[in-house]
Amino acid sequence: TNDEDLISLDSATHNQQLAQKVAALASHASATVTIFSLVTKPQILPAPPGLNTVKLLSAGSKAMDLSPKQEMTIAEKLYGGGYISYPRTETTKYDRTFNVVQVLGDHSSHDEWGPAASYLLHSRYRHVTAS
Repeated sequence: TNDEDLISLDSATHNQQLAQKVAALASHASATVTIFSLVTKPQILPAPPGLNTVKLLSAGSKAMDLSPKQEMTIAEKLYGGGYISYPRTETTKYDRTFNVVQVLGDHSSHDEWGPAASYLLHSRYRHVTAS
């Protein structure tokens, strides 16, 4: 190993050229990458903004390629199960006690929308702890 091949990455470093150099060095068949320390920090995300009907339809179409009918059917089932307020509302306020991690966890095994709930739970909300 050459000294010039040793790269120290600071967790606060967001340098595209440095990242490309690390990727180039690591892509060689004989490359060895050693991580000496890893620091993780829990992240607390604010509750997402509420979705009114128009935003719900837009998000479901873009993120999950759902039709408006599919989205409203899912929303009505969630409403019927007591998990959301009336699905055709224009309110965007969440109750302070709303626990998005718990709700996503409860829904992650559902046949119809479970994959979407699981995706959100393991991507956007992976560092949020249930309270």
